Amino acid sequence: MSLFSFDWDAPLDNAEKDLLLNRLADQIAGRGIGVPAQWILEVHRPLANVAGQFAISFSPLLAPLFTGGAVDMQKYTKLLQDRSNIDTLIDLIEQKMTEATVAAR
Repeated sequence: MSLFSFDWDAPLDNAEKDLLLNRLADQIAGRGIGVPAQWILEVHRPLANVAGQFAISFSPLLAPLFTGGAVDMQKYTKLLQDRSNIDTLIDLIEQKMTEATVAAR
């Protein structure tokens, strides 16, 4: 994939999904916002596809908010459009929060 061409329909491979989900869960748990993030993900799960379409539509405005620019935004948009990935992310956040609690003892 070149820097300026996007394939919004190409699926992410499993290794990349795992990497992105773990990176997101680490960031969320590390900032201490695991519980609110889990709640927001649960509440908005039915709107995952709509939110993904919104992100695609507004990608020129949203891309600068991502470290990797439009390419990272495309990957995270694809990732969070799938409800099963949201479930996995919720579980990972809970797991990371539990690990942090155990490590703090």
